[in-house]
Amino acid sequence: MNHDHSPTGGELSNWVRVSGSERAAVQGSRKIGPADPNEQMSVTVVVRRPAADTAVTSMIEKVGAQPLSERRHLTREEFASTHGANPADLSKVEKFAHEHNLQVKEVNAAAGTMVLSGTVASFSKAFGVELSTYEHPDFTYRGRIGHVHIPDYLADTIQSF
Repeated sequence: MNHDHSPTGGELSNWVRVSGSERAAVQGSRKIGPADPNEQMSVTVVVRRPAADTAVTSMIEKVGAQPLSERRHLTREEFASTHGANPADLSKVEKFAHEHNLQVKEVNAAAGTMVLSGTVASFSKAFGVELSTYEHPDFTYRGRIGHVHIPDYLADTIQSF
């Protein structure tokens, strides 16, 4: 039985494309080969945060109309608690990262971001992408074409990269 839940080749069942993640090669560049699988890299993952509802919008408008001296400002902790990413969502992404040999280097619950690091090989396998080296007349870069993929159980949790 295969316990590896990463997508390979055409096997993307139970995996979904991350909306807005599609990339194309830089115009005028050409693929010269695979990226070094042992090269270290980092990626910032954006995790969902609560949507601003009409009550929050009206509160912002009300506070905005007050003189600065009369406003009460939220602490970073209060903001993160009210408007930040859900700790359970952050834990799900952290678990996924560890299962795919990626390290969580930074978590910003208030901003809803996590910085993951690992090798090109680990990222390629974890997100169903093929990272390659491209050559342009002015520079060389590591990139990919197509979409990033994530397991469907993270589809409502991860918003972008």
